[in-house]
Amino acid sequence: MKIALILMAGSLLAAELPKAETLLDRYVEVTGGAAAYQQLRTQQVVSDIEFAGQNIKGTTTVVSIYPDRSLTTMELSGLGKMLSGVWDGIVWESSAIQGQRLAQGAERSFMRRLNDIRGTADWRKYYSTVTTESEETIDNQACYRILYQPRDGGKPEYAWLAKDSGLLVKSRMTMITPMGEIPMEITVSDYKPAGKLLLPHASTQQVGPQKILSRIREVRTNLELNADSLKPPAEVQPLIAKQKPE
Repeated sequence: MKIALILMAGSLLAAELPKAETLLDRYVEVTGGAAAYQQLRTQQVVSDIEFAGQNIKGTTTVVSIYPDRSLTTMELSGLGKMLSGVWDGIVWESSAIQGQRLAQGAERSFMRRLNDIRGTADWRKYYSTVTTESEETIDNQACYRILYQPRDGGKPEYAWLAKDSGLLVKSRMTMITPMGEIPMEITVSDYKPAGKLLLPHASTQQVGPQKILSRIREVRTNLELNADSLKPPAEVQPLIAKQKPE
């Protein structure tokens, strides 16, 4: 009898959790609304970053053109410039340290999803199922934990949305890299207006053992950009030419 009551109580508690779809749609609304995301054509984000405990600082500039072009420039003290981006579905990297490469398979899908500037509103495009798993407290905020299952069969992802504000507090995912799978956890805060949207301007990324602190310095939206300005550098072009079309 006691076991039956415990199971019943557990079922009732689970039933009281709001649907993940409702929570995610609310997040879209509180950060600007679906219409504002759909009007987003281009975006430029400049951030200051620091690798905690390593005395390495620098900046990142991410320029994006919807739907499938972006260029990320990372400049770090003592390490020089590293470039990466998405070009019509091709995901590439170029740096003096690691050379030139194209991402394939799960890594490519993950990076395309991460670089979609309308991805917050278009979450149904990338995830087959979303589930509210539990209530948890993150940084003294009561949150709902949501499980996402990517449509491409990639690793499950998680997000914690604040119960009161509906805003994202933390996310967790698995990075696919040439060195293997690396867990990544991102805590965000300091939401501020950016054009018609509301974006977190501070984040702490825990990538494996490395902690990276980031603060947005500037966000500009719907700039008039030349799409060719995001074209991969000349060193990457031979790799693109060899890649068979999908």
